[in-house]
Amino acid sequence: MGGRAPRGAGPEFAPGAARYDVSDRVQAIPYGGLGAVHQLAREVGLVRQLDARLPILMKRRPYSESDHILNIAFNVLCGGTVLDDIEVRRNDAAFLDAVGAHDP
Repeated sequence: MGGRAPRGAGPEFAPGAARYDVSDRVQAIPYGGLGAVHQLAREVGLVRQLDARLPILMKRRPYSESDHILNIAFNVLCGGTVLDDIEVRRNDAAFLDAVGAHDP
């Protein structure tokens, strides 16, 4: 879902248009609508504003501020209860595909 931007060119989480299939799924995640939530965050400018208004990183390579913040938010949306649960998501190919992060 979505092509990779060159490092430093933008957020690491970079979804293309979300696509939902009713059948013939090869990969699936039990977190319904995660791709749509991420697309909404981008379209309303949340990702851009997080990067612009929260200068918490000295260098934005390969990740930006929004990547870190959305990673924690997505962890909660996916049922994570502790930060260690993020590691589970980093090793879930279907999750990474849903959020457009193809390089765990």
